[in-house]
Amino acid sequence: MGRLSNLQELSGFKLVGAANKDACKLRELQNLWRLKVLRINMCEESEIEEEELTVLSHLKQLKVLSINAEGCDKEEIFQKLDRLSPPPHLQELYLRYYRGIFPPQWINPTSLCHLQYLCIENGDLKSMNSSFEDINGTTWKVEGLCLKFLARLHMEWEMVQRMMPQIRYVEVSHCYMLKSFPCNIEKLGVWRK
Repeated sequence: MGRLSNLQELSGFKLVGAANKDACKLRELQNLWRLKVLRINMCEESEIEEEELTVLSHLKQLKVLSINAEGCDKEEIFQKLDRLSPPPHLQELYLRYYRGIFPPQWINPTSLCHLQYLCIENGDLKSMNSSFEDINGTTWKVEGLCLKFLARLHMEWEMVQRMMPQIRYVEVSHCYMLKSFPCNIEKLGVWRK
């Protein structure tokens, strides 16, 4: 994989354990300097080693990151996902089937200072943690927000507006605990500024 140094888009990168001889490891991405789009799939057999936690931060040209943890319920994987170091210039982030009750700590306006679009779908989130609301007063540059099938997520529209002052587009579906959102939260709702 490391010899594909000119690769710009990689979809379906499936992380599996070392027991599988055809396994892909996160460290295999570290020499893909030109990678702009990365879609990672996690499963029950997925493993992330300690020394791999910073691999994504070295992908300086990565603009789009998608992490799909469908079918993965291993607590240790979500603990490792929480400790990843994100790419510095990420513009779009898609987090699907994340089983934590809070988003990963690195999903904050300081670590993702160039993020323009955030999509979180099909997860067990209950609320955004304190890192989402940066304690230093830093606000998000996010213009688009998508929240779908997050039935237990508690979030108020006022907080979204305060933390994301540049927000121009919101898409929501099946997020029954959201408060005061300007669009339908049960079925597909869209708001544009």
